[in-house]
Amino acid sequence: MAAEEAIVEPAAKKARTDEDPVGGARPATPDELVEGTPVVYWDTMPGFINDAFAPLDEFWVRDLETGLLVKDDAGVAVVFKSADLLLTCEAVNPGGPDGDVDDTEGKVGVLLLARQEQVIAILKHFGEPDLVTRRVPQQIIGLPCDMCDPEQLPVTAVQGVDTDVVAFGKKLRSDISVGVRAVRLKQAVEKSGPEFLLLSGYYCLVGVTLPYSLDECDLPELSAAEKSNRKKIFNQVDLGVTAMSPQMPGQSAENAMMQALGVSCGITLSDEIWRTDIQRALRKHLSIPELSTVFHDESGAQVNVIVLPEDATASLENGLLTFREPEGADYLNAAPATKAVPVVTPLEEPAAAQAQAMAQQVGKEEEAKDNGQNKSGEKTIGGKTVREWKAEQTTLFPNEKPLAKPWIRIRSRSSGQIYFFNADTAESTFDMPLPEGWTQQTSKSTGKIYYFHTATGRSMFERPV
Repeated sequence: MAAEEAIVEPAAKKARTDEDPVGGARPATPDELVEGTPVVYWDTMPGFINDAFAPLDEFWVRDLETGLLVKDDAGVAVVFKSADLLLTCEAVNPGGPDGDVDDTEGKVGVLLLARQEQVIAILKHFGEPDLVTRRVPQQIIGLPCDMCDPEQLPVTAVQGVDTDVVAFGKKLRSDISVGVRAVRLKQAVEKSGPEFLLLSGYYCLVGVTLPYSLDECDLPELSAAEKSNRKKIFNQVDLGVTAMSPQMPGQSAENAMMQALGVSCGITLSDEIWRTDIQRALRKHLSIPELSTVFHDESGAQVNVIVLPEDATASLENGLLTFREPEGADYLNAAPATKAVPVVTPLEEPAAAQAQAMAQQVGKEEEAKDNGQNKSGEKTIGGKTVREWKAEQTTLFPNEKPLAKPWIRIRSRSSGQIYFFNADTAESTFDMPLPEGWTQQTSKSTGKIYYFHTATGRSMFERPV
């Protein structure tokens, strides 16, 4: 946030009352507030979210008229809570209880859960996002089920969205501020039940959809209500179930779901995999019998949760990626799977945690000993400025692998040890920094640490370098 930005003077505050709505505005919740979401701050002032940190319920706002960051009289950026903000009538709305019309009326959906190798085949078949024509979905993301904690989804899920897809969404709706939201995905996980997070080794196929263009919001064949609906609802890059499809009069829900997967994602499943009794048997086999096979979202749309059998094979048939169970598979009589229990020696985990804590402490102490200043008054670490360390990385460490920016290597003058230093945040550590796009995660079902690449959906237990 630039320090030189002008201050938006606070408006005279007044008590908020039920009789004093602003353009149909309503109270906001943290997971609805993403970058670009239109809001009303200080009861009467229109703005939009500039930065959001939902886990702490902290948000920064830009004034709509001036485009400047909202600051207080001292020039400090104001940190808003969701309770301080109102969503305008143009804001994203998941539909349902609050009374707004939703786009999913008369639709059905599919939420597909699959193993890693199956997800890779699906993503490869779907291909790169289309950045020329709007399609539904625009992109598919594979997200580990045990990472789908509803409270964390607004932060973690959006990391897998291609930045070009977001740019395309902004191009489609130049009249509004377009951001990324995961409200519908969060609803799908919550309605699937708590056992969703116990599906270790399975991935949730997330559909990424884009706003309608301005022209598509004003098509002459649309009713006034539908035109208004498109303008109000379809204004954000949205994360949700794998596929959605209209259910035509006289069409069965299952047939509409098959059509959704086939037309939208180029995927088809054998009749056996669709069967509810088979899906229940698969859940029993995986020791998650309470995982929903079907739920209705906030708008009333029926969504089937389909678990692909881990031994289901994929083949290309008539241009569709087709998943079938192997010949002779008898899922109805399959014995329940035994949940994996990590084998840990009494000292293994405490020792690892203790070693990591010691390394972090040593890193801080080494940095404190090294800190100083050169003759010009510049801050030094290990006898050199950060600028000098950057320039000499290949000379001082010629045989080491390059690091993702802004990380550099520094050799401590007091101990001779090499550690890693973040030139932007001043963080220091003895652990090799993860490459760009990788994050360290802890499985909620086993407690085991693994590494996940948000863009590709790849996960591994060995630390990537």
